[in-house]
Amino acid sequence: MLSSSLGTHRILAPVCVLALILGIYLFLRRSYLDELLTRTFNLITLTTLLISLIQISTYAYKVYLVERDRAAQVAFDSESSGIKAAQELPDIYYIVLDEYSRDDILKSDFDFDNRYYLDRLRGMGFYIANCSLSNYGTTAFSLASSLNFDYLQSLGSQFVSGRGINDNNEISEVWQLLQHSKVRQDLERMGYQSVAFDTGVFWSNVSESDVFYKYNNYPYSSFEDLILNSTAVQILLDEVEDLNPEFRYLEWYNKQTYNLDKLLEATSLNSPKFVYAHLLIPHGPFVFGSNGEMHYGSGEQGYRDQVTFINTYILALVQQIITTSSTSPIIIIQGDHGTRAASFTLPIMNAYLLSDRGRDLLYPSITPVNSFRVIFDTYFDGHYGLLEDISYDSDWENDWYNFNVASESNPDCVLK
Repeated sequence: MLSSSLGTHRILAPVCVLALILGIYLFLRRSYLDELLTRTFNLITLTTLLISLIQISTYAYKVYLVERDRAAQVAFDSESSGIKAAQELPDIYYIVLDEYSRDDILKSDFDFDNRYYLDRLRGMGFYIANCSLSNYGTTAFSLASSLNFDYLQSLGSQFVSGRGINDNNEISEVWQLLQHSKVRQDLERMGYQSVAFDTGVFWSNVSESDVFYKYNNYPYSSFEDLILNSTAVQILLDEVEDLNPEFRYLEWYNKQTYNLDKLLEATSLNSPKFVYAHLLIPHGPFVFGSNGEMHYGSGEQGYRDQVTFINTYILALVQQIITTSSTSPIIIIQGDHGTRAASFTLPIMNAYLLSDRGRDLLYPSITPVNSFRVIFDTYFDGHYGLLEDISYDSDWENDWYNFNVASESNPDCVLK
């Protein structure tokens, strides 16, 4: 969370080891150095507290700045775009399947034929954007962009290269765009009830939604999770999981199953509602067998099994949404990016259930940055228009904000 790594257990581990050695040494000489011992441990305690206070204060200040600027920008954009509520507000479902690659990548890299699933979706009225790419190659960037329907480079001057950002803990300004998105704020302003789910990853949780399904068996809060992951306690947690990996996989399985159950339950909530479900499937660890059973897999087969399972689940979910909706719903199902085990990570599965007028604005290579532009322009008389579809890769080793334009790899899509 800090812009430096002082609070991470990678740094605290050697500090704690040194403190332990010093403590033992001083203990053995306690008859001579009682006063020095007291002062030393007081210093260690004070240093630890200062590190935590600096981290918490810095994070809170970043949150304040981003929320202040974002609120002003949302108010301006909403007024200038002319969006307004329709007479009948349709339920909106934005379902993100983490690391779900496009069908041509599934076929070439994993020998997985996804035609049955896609044909079933088409039969339900979906448009499949079969040449779609993610706009960014990492979850935080991708979702911050799609939920604010703009590129990061246009959402803030801080998203520029040269800062040496190369760690997930250093992009809290991106997390705030995700957690306090323009999509959610605009829809809530029009009378929508917002719904979100506990991913188990604190920075991706939209916990301020009107309805937030929190996994009750999670042993600590998001704030406590922040503290635990930035202190020496994380060392002990890592050791426990290394000694008993089954515990970690079972807990992951239970978290994902909880969200799947609650997503089905959310279809019965009062309308109008905006349901944002970021499902960490088919993302690893691969704990789902092809029929949804608890089964730890690995490699290509583990990924194939999770794709098979989530396909079956999504088809049942979509059927339930359609049959229980009084007004034709809006449904977007898309990957945040493709699997990192693939030869190209940016091609994604991207499917839309929209009215005929909305379908007319769709095309094979549409990217997530334009998804909600289509929805606001079609259903709420917005005037956003479409952006040029651009996909960016990053310098993951040195500078995540050093964006490079990526090119389509499928010749058939290039021709389109």
